[in-house]
Amino acid sequence: MDLALAVSSAAFITLLVLWFLKPSSNLPPGPWGLPLIGHLHLLAGMPLHRAFQRIAKKYGPITSLRLGMIPTVVISNQELAKEIFTTHDLNFASRPYLVSGDHFSYNFSGPATSPYGELWRNTRKLCTIELFTAKCIDSFSWVRRDELSRTLEGILKD
Repeated sequence: MDLALAVSSAAFITLLVLWFLKPSSNLPPGPWGLPLIGHLHLLAGMPLHRAFQRIAKKYGPITSLRLGMIPTVVISNQELAKEIFTTHDLNFASRPYLVSGDHFSYNFSGPATSPYGELWRNTRKLCTIELFTAKCIDSFSWVRRDELSRTLEGILKD
């Protein structure tokens, strides 16, 4: 019992020291997060837009949060969001690195996971020309009708 308490105390103290000694980053201000879950506890219990509004009132229109272990910057101002997506769009065009993207999309070669660049542009062009044509989309109209009827049946049952 004493050994387990000593080991867990040492692990907790080590995590605390590492938490406070982590290198500073250039991220905007944000609330204190918890280890492992980050700021997810701040987003629970209310609609997301209300949670982000509450955080923006306290920390400003540009806020940094950790969603789990992933650092995230939240923009809560329409003018700033427009500027970021028009003026600085190339800086934010790429996708985040996710381990699942490496395994499930063959080394980030899929249209949803590939980083912004030549491969992504060619994949997007191919999808636009071949997959998202009116003829191709109409060929799957039976799937949409089937899903719509299932959804309506589910709603009417309740």
